[in-house]
Amino acid sequence: MLGENCTELIRLGCDEIRPPHFYTGGLEPPFPVGECIHQGDNPPNKAYFRQPNGLDSRYRSFVVFLDDETRLMIKQSEFREVFAPVESAEEALSYAMAMTSLSAEYSFDPNGKVKYLVDKIEETHVEETPQGYVVFLFDSDHRMGCEPHEFFAVNVLVTPAGEVIEQSRRVIYETYACFDFDELRLDDH
Repeated sequence: MLGENCTELIRLGCDEIRPPHFYTGGLEPPFPVGECIHQGDNPPNKAYFRQPNGLDSRYRSFVVFLDDETRLMIKQSEFREVFAPVESAEEALSYAMAMTSLSAEYSFDPNGKVKYLVDKIEETHVEETPQGYVVFLFDSDHRMGCEPHEFFAVNVLVTPAGEVIEQSRRVIYETYACFDFDELRLDDH
C-alpha cells in the first residue's frame, strides 16, 4: 500500500508514516489511518499539520488512505464525514479513541507503584444504550515533565451519528511518571 502511495505521501509533506496512537481495527469503512510526520521548521500545510506539546518539534497530521485518494485529516468533522455512522461496539471503541485521544486499558497491576484513589477500576469496554454506545476509556493529566501525575477513568457516549460526548471523568490513581511529548489529536472543529 505505501509503495503505491509514496509519491502522494511525499506531495502531502509526509517524511515518515507511523501508526496512530489509537486502535483503528473497528473503524468502518476500514480505511487505513496513519500519522504523517514532517521534518523541518515549517509545516507544508498549516491547516493540517500540528506540533504536539513536548520535546518532539516535528509537525504531524493524520493521513487516511481512502479508496481513490490519500487525504490529510486533522479535524473531528472530517473524521466524522469519513467514518460515521457508528453502528457497532467495536466501531464505537475505535471511533471514540480517535475522536478523543483517550486510551484503552485492559489490565491494572494492583501491586504497581501506583496510589489508587478508588476501590474498583473497570477495564475498557463498550456498553450499548438507547442513545448509542458508552465507551469506558482512560486519560492522563497531560502535563510535561517528571513528577506525580493523575490518571482518569473517562466515559464517553458515541452516538450513531458520530457525535462524541464526555459523560464522566474521575481521578482513579496517581503515580510518578515522565512525559516529554504529547499525542497528536484531532481538532474540535
